Amino acid sequence: MLLPDNFENEISSRFYDKEITVLETRERIEADGGVIREDNVVKTTFLGNVRFNAQDLLQSEVGLTIDADITITCAKATNVALNDICLYLGKKYKVNNLLPSDSHLTITGKECQ
Repeated sequence: MLLPDNFENEISSRFYDKEITVLETRERIEADGGVIREDNVVKTTFLGNVRFNAQDLLQSEVGLTIDADITITCAKATNVALNDICLYLGKKYKVNNLLPSDSHLTITGKECQ
């Protein structure tokens, strides 16, 4: 199917209305050689569409059985990686799957403390 050039922008403007923050852990080395670990540093924020407890839907959509508490769809170019932490509505979710498709990226995560 041939889609117009602005197709992804149209989808984004209509469906990606939830703000998600991506957190990461960084390590820095001090001048004396000590290592400082910084948890929950903001890596980026992005807009996406959020669904909760959608395992059955993912099973039917992509044929995968994934243990996930949250499913986020967003732009393909979103800066997120496996094991990053996504913060949404005060809860943290560890990214356990990234499923790219032609028009978007599907991120699944498991709630963490």
